[in-house]
Amino acid sequence: MTQRNAKSDGFFNLHLFGRPGGRRSRSRILARCLALAALAFLTFGFDIGGCTTTAPPPRVFDTRFYGLGTNGDAFYGPLTVYATAVDPRTGDVFVGGSFDTIGDVEAHNVAFYRRVENRWYSLRGKGLDGAFPTEVRALEIVGDRLFVGGAFTRTFDASTPNLNNIARYDIGDGSPSAVEAGTWSPLQGNGLGGKVTALKSSGVFLYAGGAFTANFNGSTTLNRIAEYDTLNNTWAALPGNGLNDDVNALELFSEVFAHRLYVGGRFTQTMGGTPVTLNRIAAFDLDSRSWQPLAENGLNGEVNALVYKFANNSYVLYIGGSFTGTVAFPGLEKNNIAKYNAVSDNWPTTLDEQFPDAGLDGPVYALDLITTAGGTTRLLAGGAFSRTSHCLCANTLNRAGVFDFTANAWTAFPGNGLDDEVYSIKADTGDVFVGGKFRKSFNAAQSLNGIARLQSLPAGSGISFAKNRAAAFDDFKPLGATGGQALNRDVQAVAVDAAGNIYAGGNFSQTLDGAVTNLNRIARYDPVTRTWSALAAGGLDNTVTSLAVIGDDLYVGGVFTQTFDGSVTLNRVARYNLTTNSWSPLSHNGLNSVVSALAVKDNDLYVGGFFARTFDSAVTNLNRIARYDVTTGTWSPLANNGLNSTVETLAVTGDDLYAGGSFSRTADNSTDLFFIARYDLLSGTWLPLADEGLNNAVKKLAISDGRVVVHGNFLRTHDNFIDLNRIAAYDPAGETWTEIGGTTEDRSNVLAAAAAVQSGSELYVGGNFRAAGGRVALFFTRIYLEKWRTPSPTTDWFDGANWTTGAPPAVNGNAVIPDGAGQIDIASADVVLNDLNLNGGTVTVGPGRTLTINGILSLNGGVIDGGGTVVIANCAPEGISGGGPTAYVRAALNRCVSGGRTYNFEVGTANGYSPVTIKGVSGAGNVSVKANPGAYSGPASGLPATRLAGWWRIDNPGGGVTGADIYFNYRPADAPGDENAYKAFRIAGGAATMLAGTANAFANRVSAVGVTGFSDWTLAPLAPTAARVSVGGRVTLNGRRAIAGAGLTLTAPDGATRAVRTNSFGYYRFDDLAAGETYVIAIGHKRYFFKPASRFVTAADNVTDADFEAGAEN
Repeated sequence: MTQRNAKSDGFFNLHLFGRPGGRRSRSRILARCLALAALAFLTFGFDIGGCTTTAPPPRVFDTRFYGLGTNGDAFYGPLTVYATAVDPRTGDVFVGGSFDTIGDVEAHNVAFYRRVENRWYSLRGKGLDGAFPTEVRALEIVGDRLFVGGAFTRTFDASTPNLNNIARYDIGDGSPSAVEAGTWSPLQGNGLGGKVTALKSSGVFLYAGGAFTANFNGSTTLNRIAEYDTLNNTWAALPGNGLNDDVNALELFSEVFAHRLYVGGRFTQTMGGTPVTLNRIAAFDLDSRSWQPLAENGLNGEVNALVYKFANNSYVLYIGGSFTGTVAFPGLEKNNIAKYNAVSDNWPTTLDEQFPDAGLDGPVYALDLITTAGGTTRLLAGGAFSRTSHCLCANTLNRAGVFDFTANAWTAFPGNGLDDEVYSIKADTGDVFVGGKFRKSFNAAQSLNGIARLQSLPAGSGISFAKNRAAAFDDFKPLGATGGQALNRDVQAVAVDAAGNIYAGGNFSQTLDGAVTNLNRIARYDPVTRTWSALAAGGLDNTVTSLAVIGDDLYVGGVFTQTFDGSVTLNRVARYNLTTNSWSPLSHNGLNSVVSALAVKDNDLYVGGFFARTFDSAVTNLNRIARYDVTTGTWSPLANNGLNSTVETLAVTGDDLYAGGSFSRTADNSTDLFFIARYDLLSGTWLPLADEGLNNAVKKLAISDGRVVVHGNFLRTHDNFIDLNRIAAYDPAGETWTEIGGTTEDRSNVLAAAAAVQSGSELYVGGNFRAAGGRVALFFTRIYLEKWRTPSPTTDWFDGANWTTGAPPAVNGNAVIPDGAGQIDIASADVVLNDLNLNGGTVTVGPGRTLTINGILSLNGGVIDGGGTVVIANCAPEGISGGGPTAYVRAALNRCVSGGRTYNFEVGTANGYSPVTIKGVSGAGNVSVKANPGAYSGPASGLPATRLAGWWRIDNPGGGVTGADIYFNYRPADAPGDENAYKAFRIAGGAATMLAGTANAFANRVSAVGVTGFSDWTLAPLAPTAARVSVGGRVTLNGRRAIAGAGLTLTAPDGATRAVRTNSFGYYRFDDLAAGETYVIAIGHKRYFFKPASRFVTAADNVTDADFEAGAEN
């Protein structure tokens, strides 16, 4: 029996219910309290006191155990980014693939990247799930809607079903708050009946390609390609009843005579009527509604990627895949990449028109174009290739290359490419976003983990043509938070020594970002310095399953046979001396097979596993469980010669040893012990548990408040009387079993937790989990026990009665403010913490007081207010985690900044959230930001009277910061006038100076670039002047082909209008306009569809880039 809470908080949200009827019935209130205590111990190793039936505990997790880039469960294949889409309104990025986390955000298979903030966000429902495996393969943005294709059935939290393989997500204005609050919607017919791998929009119509044959409910046959009417929410098949095999790629454009959709994949013909032979590449004419094969009967291998370029009044289609030539002329090599002349409908025949060396030596999965500094266009390719096809040379491209059309040559990206396959390349305004299953750059200089960013550098940047003659790019950069301390594989055991150091054992070998290596299967974590370090001899050569500390010795069990460097033979169980930092075997050279569990009673070490004897066979009858006296170094069997099958887990309480595993009786067959048993350490006897034990294996057990809590593969007791469903509690006093229930996600988290240990007011947990408390926690996490009580007796931070530990946090301690907290005052003294997790309430820092965070300020809810200062002493950008409209700082926020990185100041006022981002820092020092409500009212000559109803005080106390770019985010309600005309003004000495920068009304953001001084700042629309200016631009189809004869109308603020038409090259211009005014320009054409069809333009000076782009023909 389970109950779903309105709010889930990771591992905690499970409840214990007695089975109805008979002696096993219990009150529901008591059962819940037992569950929270028992299950918390199982998961985290401690009891929860004061159990209530209200909301689950707050987020209490350390936020630093995340990994760089994409991470998650790789059991079904490598973690991969397959798709990238850029919101043209904001420049922010959506990515899709196969992952569970990205940076420090739990996001399943789809995520949102805020480019200015260098920060990841999750979509509603935590992403997508439900397929086997789940993956997102295609993304397409149409206005304020994101269409997602792949293999999935629902959101990860199961809140929205029927999203079968394709879904729509409303992204609003594209801001993080709008994206996080967006809604998922199924498409007609509950989606499609198979994987979607390609999406392309023409405005009203969305084209989908993949492996489907119909919509999900089977009402419309669609065979691998379909047309979706976004206005009427209907699917339609393309003529010919679709295609006979998978579609991988779509590209849409108009050429001189026809509007064409190009389709690539594995197909060879249409399905219905008289089949049309197409062979992996085809054109579908949207005017005549007919399929057209490409010349020479198509290609002889699979097509994966398509992109086109318009130049010299001609369209060239670039095709990537796994082919070697056309079907008609396979001997004329076109290895994996080819050009096709779309207007003349033929393949290039001369050598100078073809790719050098006949193409590339491996499959191409992604193509895009970028216009680099100086206006030159280059082709970008990604895939599984290493070099050009006939190059007799070392690897020169390595999965990603840049093609120079002028030089007719390929060059590698920085870092000499990447170390594994690339599936997605997207270029946008000087940035290139690359996705795939790579982990690092090819030269191993930069860890990336599936997603990376390159920036095209401007002329004069100092990057030489020799370094990258195709284009000047900086090096690959990871996206999002980079300071994570996660390990790279699962943790199976944890222990603590007398000094408070934490030891972890499992299958890992290093930190996930590669910063700390040689952590082979075992590592030490220092809670003070917050760093991992290796043990002697490079660790161990195979899995560690169990750890226990006795005195100055750490005992280790597992599958290993020696140290990693081979210097010490150990055989499944070993002693590590914490004083000498040296390994030594236990007597008789250890054991002859796997050790799975360790437990301690006084000087006795109890060992469980699959062994039968010591390694040298001197001591036998140790069948699966044994006692080792650490004082005398002697092995001895337990009664009845042990057990008949594997012992997976052990726990001691009082004079009882509990064992769980896959055994069914003692080794001498004298006593039935189905999967769980109690061993009386005083009498030396085995005793079964009530109801004959369990009906399948036990994986983990723990003791809580005298109860035994277990999880494993069992579904009920062995007598089939009580349903238990893998997680249960056993009361030895009443000899009763009780089921533990909960949501699917919460139960999964419990089953993934392997071990826990408490050290002071902190708890350390290891396992195979990915997230905890709504945040990323890869394999290992720390739980803070120092929590503010709700309700609290007083509001004084320093009143010990307000804290669960009975005392306020110590200097450099850690604290949690839970959801539901009220007012908290820091008034009588300063506070210095390591980490602070703020989940609710209002913390007021009094005037003259400071709240200093040396570690991480995690903002999940609530605000920090007052006349004092919040100081983030951690100079890493990750010194602040989270933040948003419901969690920010109203007090002055002082951050340590340095070295060209991105720092987010999560500030706001009582009116709301108005954060500041500082990037491109020159020098180093502290920057303080204080947001203030209301329009700036101090002396400010030159500041327009119409101005933002808010301002920021920015200082550089102590100096040291010589330059930066600042991005101001404002509330739309605070912005009178035309937001597109807003500029940033610095106010100093009673005068306001306008800084260079841009406004993005969609993102509610204004930038100030090249800032060299700090003081008061606000935003205001640029005032009109008497000067006269012109406004113009170019009109193109999909950004490539010029559109002549388009009609444009300009409307001035007084309502006056003017009209012009584009010339034969697509250009237009309105002359003699008043400077400083904002104009509306609308466009129309009888043949083409524009979205948007109008735009605001503020003419501070001559405007030459008021461009329009047609996405399709009417």
